[in-house]
Amino acid sequence: MPIMQIGSLHLLVNRKAIKNLHISVLPPDGKVRVSAPEHMTETAIRMAVASRFRWIRKQQQDFARQPRQSEREMVSGECHYLWGRRYRLLVIERHGRHEVKVAGNNKLQLYVQPGTRDENKAWR
Repeated sequence: MPIMQIGSLHLLVNRKAIKNLHISVLPPDGKVRVSAPEHMTETAIRMAVASRFRWIRKQQQDFARQPRQSEREMVSGECHYLWGRRYRLLVIERHGRHEVKVAGNNKLQLYVQPGTRDENKAWR
């Protein structure tokens, strides 16, 4: 996607076959994505974004204030979110393939081989 700059705002502009311009502020870092009709001029895009500048800044500030989940260490007892629900992690060392299972209402079981390094336990 081409990048356009308006003042201190960096915009990712995606031109496509649509009728109206759409402005999105994306979490977690507040990047601004603009979907614009293919026929819309760059000047028209700049004017539309400039007219929404206060709204864009407010959205970015709201995202900046939101608490972020800390880096996961992949140890038993940690809480992880999956499909919008919170699960407590249980790391089980065993021989065989690595595997993840949801057990019960609130447990997430991670099966790993003995001696597996933390970075190899993470699913990203």
